[in-house]
Formats: sequence, C-alpha cells, structure tokens
Amino acid sequence: RQQPIAIPDCAAHPLFPRALLEKMPYRSLFVFPMIHEGETAGLLCTGTFGSEGRTEMDEAVFKVLADLAGNAGISLGRLRAQLSLADSETRYRRSFDESLDAILVGDQSRFIMANDAAVQLLGRSLGEITAPGGDVRGFLGPALLPAEEAEAAIIRERILGAFGGEPQRFEWRLVRPDGTAVQAAVSLSLVRFHDRPFLQGIFRDITAAKLAREETTLLER
Repeated sequence: RQQPIAIPDCAAHPLFPRALLEKMPYRSLFVFPMIHEGETAGLLCTGTFGSEGRTEMDEAVFKVLADLAGNAGISLGRLRAQLSLADSETRYRRSFDESLDAILVGDQSRFIMANDAAVQLLGRSLGEITAPGGDVRGFLGPALLPAEEAEAAIIRERILGAFGGEPQRFEWRLVRPDGTAVQAAVSLSLVRFHDRPFLQGIFRDITAAKLAREETTLLER
C-alpha cells in the first residue's frame, strides 16, 4: 500500500503481526510512505511503545505528517536520481579515459572533451581540440582534410543524423597538422549529460589494417 496507515492500538489490530509485538512493545503505530513518481522511496514512522500506552493522532497532525512524508519522498527521489547520475558519469568518465579508441564529445559548435587516444590520433593538444571557437565539422572535414565540398556536405549530414538520434558509422581519412594521413573507422552517436544532448565520436585507427587489405588485394590480382 502507498497510503498512510494508522494503528492506534497495535495489540487489538487483527492484522498486526504478533511476532512483531513480542520483539518490540508497540502500542500505537503510524506509517507514512514517502512516494516519488509512483514508487516508495522510504517510510516515515512514529508511534508509542511500552509504558507510553496507546494513543490516537489528531487529524491535523496526521495530515501534516502525511504532507511531510510526501515532500520527503520527492527529495529522496531527487537525491537518488542525482547519485545515480553521478555514478553513471563516473563510470562513463572511467571508460572514456581508459579507452584505446579516440573519443571526442561536443555540441554542434565545438568539442568539449577528448581523451588521450584522441589527442594522439589527431596530433593536436587537448587545448587545441577543445578551444572555444573550434568547429566540430572542421575537425572531421576541411580543417583535417583536403576535402571537396561534397565531402564536407557528407560530414554535415552525418553529424545532423547523429544529433537526430540515428547512430552513424563510416570510414574517413583524417589528416594531422603535420600532414600524415590516418584512416579511421568512425562512430557518431548522441549522448546526454544533465539532460543536454552532445555528439560522441569514437575513432579507431584502421590505417594499418586497411593498408594490409589493399596489399593483399594487389597480390591476389
């Protein structure tokens, strides 16, 4: 039940557990559930014990305690949600930092996070990658590629698709500032932090694997 319970005389109540009376000398018991979004987050209990005797509870006091339990339920629910979010973000950050694949997170204007693998893959410092005024499209398009307009349009389409909730997977050729080229398998998806949408890009260096495939193809001809 998710309704307040009033038992002025525990011993006389037909449903009150006899075993509980033997362990604790309950005389009266009043229970107020703390409800949050349809779930019981806890119980607010009061009553009398032993020599205190049984007691009735004034209707006004009963209502005050019921309202107090309701407010406490909302507060407990929010606290649990915050703790769950913090735990989720901690686990995400751990996997983010430890990933061997390059991971970048940003909004539609710039990247706000990049792990060590991303710094190595892009050949840029963390400050360069996350600097205000940076451009997500630029890192995947013209800023790293000798790209044609058609290629830049493909990147824009991929980013918009990911922000629309459709994960994007494709291969792309990145060019570092020193001119070295990297062939990457790219995965773009939408992630949320504090109810805000962000673009997450995971890049895996497949340069060696792609070169090996091309050499094998040439040998088989």
